Amino acid sequence: MKFSILVAIVPEELEQPAIDAAKELGAGGITLMGARGISNSQKKNFFLALLTMAVKASC
Repeated sequence: MKFSILVAIVPEELEQPAIDAAKELGAGGITLMGARGISNSQKKNFFLALLTMAVKASC
């Protein structure tokens, strides 16, 4: 059996039209996930914190 995944990032107000389009094109299932973004400086700080925790855990 072969599976494929399509990831679409759409604003909340376009969720239903995106779902309808996927169904029309034969999507066998749909999973919706809510998300929010962070700025580049926050990403950098978050990654640095994770890296620091990983190094401390390995010592």
